[in-house]
Formats: sequence, C-alpha cells, structure tokens
Amino acid sequence: MPTKEELFANRHEHERAIGEVIGADSLAFLSTEGLLEAVDVNLAETSSRCVSCFSGAYPTKLYLK
Repeated sequence: MPTKEELFANRHEHERAIGEVIGADSLAFLSTEGLLEAVDVNLAETSSRCVSCFSGAYPTKLYLK
C-alpha cells in the first residue's frame, strides 16, 4: 500500500491542480455518505460498514511512527 506521501491527491493542494494534471475540466469528491449511497443504497443505512480510511475515525488506536 502506498504511503501518504506517495498518494497522488495528497501531493496536490487543490482540486484544480489535480484536474489539470489528469486533464479534467472539473473535479469533485463524494462525501463518505455519498460514496456509500453510490455503492449500495443499503450500505448507507448500515452502521457496521467500516469507513475509517475515509473518516479517520478508527475503531482502535493507531500507532504512528
């Protein structure tokens, strides 16, 4: 898995810069709820789905270097 520094979107401060690099006219991001709804209507209503990688709210304490 890539490090945070290796992730493409992390290296660009604004959506406009990312759009220019990938040649897009516009760029938008979904909310976590919007993502769950786009995948499956029932997922948004199910509290057991883990979205920690999107929200940063992990169920256990993380060990940071």
